[in-house]
Amino acid sequence: MKRDILGRLPDFQLRGVNVRDMRSLAYGLGIALSLVLSYGAVPTGPAVGESVPDFRLQDQKGTYQTLRSILGPKGALLVFYRSADW
Repeated sequence: MKRDILGRLPDFQLRGVNVRDMRSLAYGLGIALSLVLSYGAVPTGPAVGESVPDFRLQDQKGTYQTLRSILGPKGALLVFYRSADW
């Protein structure tokens, strides 16, 4: 292949369409599709700033915990794992 004055290889041409333009089009379509799909997403769980609903869940030792049982004077930090026995 011939190189230009700066030593760069020319962009490939595919039936008159620049591959770089096709790549930009593909990225643009991907972003547009992800925006459209995320727009219709159904929100789940409490909204930001909303109070946590009361719950009763079993911990890794089999003891049931509620929001009130773990709530301290400064609040509580809840961390959810998919599984406790990895």
